Amino acid sequence: MKNKKDKKLELTTEERFDEIINNNPMPEMSEDELAKITRIIDDLDNPVRYYIVSTLLNEMFYDIESDCWTSCRKDSTGFKRKAHAELIQSQMKTKDHTSINEYEK
Repeated sequence: MKNKKDKKLELTTEERFDEIINNNPMPEMSEDELAKITRIIDDLDNPVRYYIVSTLLNEMFYDIESDCWTSCRKDSTGFKRKAHAELIQSQMKTKDHTSINEYEK
């Protein structure tokens, strides 16, 4: 038998948001505020991440924190936005030997 906490973990972000709103009525929001919240929810549920990948070394991923390459994607830096990955890539000395690949987390 699952407890309440386990059931909440199985809900999507949107379902959790709906549950909070239904149990805690909020003041009316403008269309801009509602659109912003909707974008945030969609962003949280999006599993796509962008990784800087070496084109010289087979399947080596860049980790911004350690400024090193790693063969394990989970140990590298995944960017939520492609523009952020491109900005970091543009500052790298090895930028000509890298690409940005899209993966699901």
